[in-house]
Amino acid sequence: MPPAHRILIEKRIPIAAGLGGGSSDAAATLLQLNAIHGHPLDVSALHGIASAIGADVPFFLNPRPALGTGIGTELKPLTLAAKLHLVIAAPGFPITAKWAFEHCKIQHAAPSLEDIVKQMESTDPAAIAKLAQNDLEHAILDKFPLLALIREAFLTMGATCAHVSGSGPTIYAIVPPELQERISAGIQTQFQSLTTLSVHSSTINPTT
Repeated sequence: MPPAHRILIEKRIPIAAGLGGGSSDAAATLLQLNAIHGHPLDVSALHGIASAIGADVPFFLNPRPALGTGIGTELKPLTLAAKLHLVIAAPGFPITAKWAFEHCKIQHAAPSLEDIVKQMESTDPAAIAKLAQNDLEHAILDKFPLLALIREAFLTMGATCAHVSGSGPTIYAIVPPELQERISAGIQTQFQSLTTLSVHSSTINPTT
């Protein structure tokens, strides 16, 4: 049976950037195909297909703060009470998830899930930032000193926290709202010789 659709995706999130670009594309394609055909698949069926494509894909069927268990496909929505202001620096080169997981170095015990849920329900962004952690980042920062420099620059400029996003190499920082524009411009200026660097500001709004 010949394909019924021709799909063209214009990538705006860099490939292998640790931002879930491929997973979000897959989820968006599933949702669009389901809509085109009159929604024959319910949420459970879509979740099953998404899980078979990749562990991150189910999250993007309804992208909102959630607790992922198992391999990350079992999702429980979480309440985010605080508005988070972010600056994101994508250096423009790829790191494969395979490499990041093969070289994972766990250096600190993860905070308890109870603490994470409690702090997300707090209206204090600094309390949430304090618990932010990524076990994948230690090997990544060791292998790519440039990323460690970007992370340190974020913290020096006043970011509440700065970490590798996913399997990298993108660095995200939670920042005070009054410093968001200054930090974004400062990172761009300090690393202007890195011509592939892309710096963006973003905001995550509270959820219920």
